[in-house]
Amino acid sequence: MADGRGEARRWAPPRGIITMARRKIRADISAEIAPFNCVRSKGMSKRLRDQIVLRTEMAIETTVGEAGGFHYLRNAHRVEPLVAKQAAGDIQNPLTVFRHLLPADLHFKFSTAVIDIYMTAIIFRLFMMIIMNIGPIREKSNAMTTIPSVLITGASTGIGASYAERFARRGHDLVLVARDVARMEALASRLRQECGVAIDVIQADLTQATDLATVETRLRDDARIGILINNAGTAIGGSFIEQSTDDVARLVALNTTALLRLASAIAPRLAKSGDGAIVNIGSVVGLAPEFGMTVYGATKAFVLFLSQGLSLELGPKGVYVQAVLPATTRTEIWGHVGADVNALSNVMEVNDLVDAALVGFDRREPVTIPPLPDAGQWDALETARQAMLPNYRNALPAARYLTVG
Repeated sequence: MADGRGEARRWAPPRGIITMARRKIRADISAEIAPFNCVRSKGMSKRLRDQIVLRTEMAIETTVGEAGGFHYLRNAHRVEPLVAKQAAGDIQNPLTVFRHLLPADLHFKFSTAVIDIYMTAIIFRLFMMIIMNIGPIREKSNAMTTIPSVLITGASTGIGASYAERFARRGHDLVLVARDVARMEALASRLRQECGVAIDVIQADLTQATDLATVETRLRDDARIGILINNAGTAIGGSFIEQSTDDVARLVALNTTALLRLASAIAPRLAKSGDGAIVNIGSVVGLAPEFGMTVYGATKAFVLFLSQGLSLELGPKGVYVQAVLPATTRTEIWGHVGADVNALSNVMEVNDLVDAALVGFDRREPVTIPPLPDAGQWDALETARQAMLPNYRNALPAARYLTVG
């Protein structure tokens, strides 16, 4: 944009607004991170800052979008990389994006005074969104301004307890669900003291309709809960013909029916809000009938299929769905089948499993298999499966079935 002397005039936001916004963001970050000084895990401070920067990035994206849409932004291709860079760069200076985008790169037919007034208004709106948490930041999602609570089933021990500890150290409030209330209360007491998070405990047997309904209601009605960890599950020993019908029915009720009903309770609310996550704990046994755990494996195959289907349905609505497939893991489930976990080989520790699962969670993997060394094998399996899809739609049987013998 040229002034009366024909020279390129560089537009810049008012320094006062930039200074005030920087100070406010710096104070907000300090206030957000301070309660979690007890956290010792590596990368914790970065995770908190990444969550906080989402709020700032939305303000930048909204404002840049309006500036580029209302006016003619010749170098609009620079917007995306500059905004994305904020997450990896200095989040105390998000407004510097405008120093690169709005100076001599806007070409208008309007007077300099009109442009200055309009752009000052744009910057002021950004400033107000950051300071007051208003506008698109709040409208987009409550989860963008507050860390969502996490409901975890099977939370008294093993994988569920490890998830509880990891999410508490990330700053999430928790709702713990299991039958063993004493263990949950002990875990909750420790995590409240160490991490300063709020934790509710619900004693429930998810094979019982009344208890299951209680948890469903909590998921359906509590808007603070944005993440469901569907972890509760069990196993039984013996071959199929040795297992009683009642034991098999209880296994199916917990591993599939309860998991399905809880996902069904929370999914509509998450889809409506446009965010949130459902994590379903499956097993590699669901991929391997050769392992000889027929009914247990069938329930875990259901978990994988359900998770993949929900991912396709809910992903476009902003809801992340993850299936986690452990292999042999040091949990109490082995006692349910009459096996001594200490006598088994290649046993993964539960905290290692959950940490790996959370890496997949942060990467938004639809399926996470912590013990699988070569992710390419899973990719190859999925590619082969999808390659068959067009061939299922045939009006006539395959040629091999048209020949007798």
